[in-house]
Amino acid sequence: MLDLKEAIKKRRQKLCLSQDDVAARMKVKPQSFISKIERGERKITLDDIALIEKAYGIKIDFVITEV
Repeated sequence: MLDLKEAIKKRRQKLCLSQDDVAARMKVKPQSFISKIERGERKITLDDIALIEKAYGIKIDFVITEV
């Protein structure tokens, strides 16, 4: 089973988005924010999840179950 950081990375790749693309969609975070999440160097907060959902246009539960 994928953990959340792996699911976030796989979904980004499936959507053909770069880390820069996701950061731009989030409007408040630098590219390094996404990189640190995907590498497990940053804990993911509920606020982060809301921003990621908005950037990807989906709900996180969908990310976890579909990847």
